[in-house]
Amino acid sequence: MVFFVLSKKGFSDIKKIIESGKYSIWVGSEILDEDDIDFIESKDIDYTVFNYTIDQNDIQSSLETIYEHHPNEKVWVEM
Repeated sequence: MVFFVLSKKGFSDIKKIIESGKYSIWVGSEILDEDDIDFIESKDIDYTVFNYTIDQNDIQSSLETIYEHHPNEKVWVEM
């Protein structure tokens, strides 16, 4: 499963789930701070940061990008 996180609160909400390292996460450019990145990297979590802020108009195109990189995987989208 891949988590598509759209807010800092969303990241905080899934932190316990992703710390297993079993899941990939994708986030907008403004979501993670340095402490979050240190946490992710210390747990060897696969993550990708888009180089732009995700707004409602970007969700569909961002999902298409995620699906290109993670075909046949379910994607959880924070709404």
